[in-house]
Amino acid sequence: MKAILLEKTRKVIDETAFFEVVLWHLPEPVPGSLHPFKYRLALVIKRRMCSAL
Repeated sequence: MKAILLEKTRKVIDETAFFEVVLWHLPEPVPGSLHPFKYRLALVIKRRMCSAL
């Protein structure tokens, strides 16, 4: 049995930021885990360069 993709969402917050959620259901837990899910949650924010400090 292969992993099943349950959720893959990317939501744009504004022109400089977005978040992404990815959730997989695995046939068995990965080593060190008790549940059969693999997941990723990311918040990505583009930094602006500042010319004067």
